[in-house]
Amino acid sequence: MKKRILYIARNIPTPNQKENQVILNIANKLSSEFEIDVIYPKEIVPWGLHFLSKYKPLYNLKPWDWNGTTIQILKYVRIPNQSNAFLYATKFSNFEKIKFNNYDFIHGHFIFPDGIFSMELAAKWHIPYLITIRESDLDLLRKVSTTSSTWNWANKILSGAKKLQVLNNASTNFIKEHFNLDAVLIPHGIDSSNIRENNLSNTTSEIKISVVGAANPNKQIDWVIKAVKEYQGDKKIQLNIIGDGSQLNKLKGMAKNKNNINFLGKIPHAKVFEYLTASDIFALPSRKESFGLVYLEAAATDNAIIGYKNTGIYGVLEEDKEIIYIDNYSDFRNQLFNLIENDKLRIEMKKNAKSKAKQLTWKKIIEQYSNMYKNLTD
Repeated sequence: MKKRILYIARNIPTPNQKENQVILNIANKLSSEFEIDVIYPKEIVPWGLHFLSKYKPLYNLKPWDWNGTTIQILKYVRIPNQSNAFLYATKFSNFEKIKFNNYDFIHGHFIFPDGIFSMELAAKWHIPYLITIRESDLDLLRKVSTTSSTWNWANKILSGAKKLQVLNNASTNFIKEHFNLDAVLIPHGIDSSNIRENNLSNTTSEIKISVVGAANPNKQIDWVIKAVKEYQGDKKIQLNIIGDGSQLNKLKGMAKNKNNINFLGKIPHAKVFEYLTASDIFALPSRKESFGLVYLEAAATDNAIIGYKNTGIYGVLEEDKEIIYIDNYSDFRNQLFNLIENDKLRIEMKKNAKSKAKQLTWKKIIEQYSNMYKNLTD
C-alpha cells in the first residue's frame, strides 16, 4: 500500500497567482509511489487590504483541483513585523478543521509558514514531519534577532522535525552553524530531454553570453552589462538578456547604443533553451537564490557558468571546476574576461558542468526523494 504524505506548501501556483510549480512537479513525479495531498496556507486578508495587488489574489481564494486532488486551504494570520511575523499564526487559523487522512508524515516546504502548521498538525496527529529550508527562510532569519519570536519559532520547528532538507550547501552550513542541526541536500533536477549538445566551435572568435532572470536589483544584471561594455579584447561579444522586471528600462539605458547587447524580454521556456544551447557563457551574479534551476539548465546546454557565492546552486556545482563563484564586481569582471579569452578554460568548464548536469536529472533526484520518504517512516 502506498504511503500517504501531506504537503504543506505556501509557494505554489494558484488559480489566480503564478508561482514556481516545482513543488507540485515533485509531487506529481512521486505519485506512482506515494499518495500526496496538498494544503495551501492562505494569509487572512482584512477587507480594505484586498484592494492591494499583493493581497488581491488571496482574498477570495477557494480550494481548487490539482491532478485530480482538491488542494485544501489553511488560513492564518501574519503580523506585519519581521521579528514577530508569525507570533499569532495558529491562534486564528482553521487548522483544527483539517482532516487527518491516514497520513504517514507531513512535508512542509518552507520554514515559514509551512513549518508552523507542519509542526502543529504533526503533534495533533502523532506523526513525524519533514521541513525543506529555502533561501527566503534564511533571508528572514538573517534579518531578525536570535531572541525574536520568529527565530524562536524557527528553532522550535527545526528541532522538532524528523528530518531537514536543503537545496544547497549554503543552507546546510547556516543550519549547522546557527541551530547545530544536520540536513540532507537534495537539489532540484533537470529533465533529461533538456540536456543538449552545443555544436558551436569552442574556439570561435565570437563569444555569446546569456543572462536569464528577472530584471531586479537582486539579479545584478547590471554587472554583466557593465563588464561587457568594458571588455576591450579581441573576441567579438554578443550578450543576450532574457527576462523582464522592474529594472528593465534602467538596464536598457545602460546598454544604449550597444548593438551587441540584446534584450529579448520574457520568452517561452523552450525558446530559452534554444538561446542557452547557442550560448558559450552563462553569467548571472544573483545574490539570493533558493536553488537557481537556470544555472543547471545552462550547464545542461554546454555553458561555462559564473554565479554568486553562498547562494543558489552553490555547492551543487563544484567551485572552479563546474562553475566559477564570485562575490564582488571586480572578481566577476575578471573571471568573465578570463572565460572569454581562455578557450581551454571555457571548454573545460563547459565539459565539467555538462557532466554534472547529467547526474542531476529529475529521475535521479526523485529517487533521492523516494529514499528519503521511505526511510522517514521505516
